[in-house]
Amino acid sequence: MKFKFLIGLLVVLISSASLIAVETYKIEDLYKKNTTLNNKTIVVKGKVVKISNAIMGKDWIHIQDDSKTPKKNTVIFTAKVGSAKVNIGDTVLAKGTLKAKVDIGAGYFYDVLIEDSTFEK
Repeated sequence: MKFKFLIGLLVVLISSASLIAVETYKIEDLYKKNTTLNNKTIVVKGKVVKISNAIMGKDWIHIQDDSKTPKKNTVIFTAKVGSAKVNIGDTVLAKGTLKAKVDIGAGYFYDVLIEDSTFEK
């Protein structure tokens, strides 16, 4: 009985450690380090402030944190349509691949855009 408990506890600790080991970034730091972090997986803790669904085949989730730099405290995460399962006002850990200096045309240019994102409440 003790052995099963210890194994279960070990499994919980190992799965929790993977979240602890992941470095989270402030949004303003993503803008400062965008070329260094280009094509790297990043994690941000923040609040969902806007959601635009099914645009160009993706959901666009705007995350904001308490970064102090004006206009650099919000970043957009894109996800497969319907996969995000978040609502405006949710505080989340958002994870995805950072893309630096993205020009999608029609005047839309992003210094930082996070793609293929997942969210954990």
